[in-house]
Amino acid sequence: MNRFLLAFLFLLPACAGAAVEEAVFDSSPLMGAFGAEIDVLGLSCPKCATNVDQVLGALPGIGQVDVDLSEGLIRLRFEGLVAPSPADLAHAVKDAGFTPVEVRRLGG
Repeated sequence: MNRFLLAFLFLLPACAGAAVEEAVFDSSPLMGAFGAEIDVLGLSCPKCATNVDQVLGALPGIGQVDVDLSEGLIRLRFEGLVAPSPADLAHAVKDAGFTPVEVRRLGG
């Protein structure tokens, strides 16, 4: 038992130091797309959905925000002539307190 505990205590810091790489997002606007999907870590409750909805909804060009808590997915519909970039969307998700994993363009 003591060997297991010692091994655990020595390996834990090594595992904790292996940070997950942060994704890099394109800064080119998603012109021609009608929307985007964002895979997000940390979405777990209705308050989470409200927070991310408010932050993303305040961005220029965002017409509708749908948050699927069970899938950790945000679906956006764009409106108007201004389209955000994946980097803009990822930054807003981070500002809301969550971790964006991937941003996919919809249409166009």
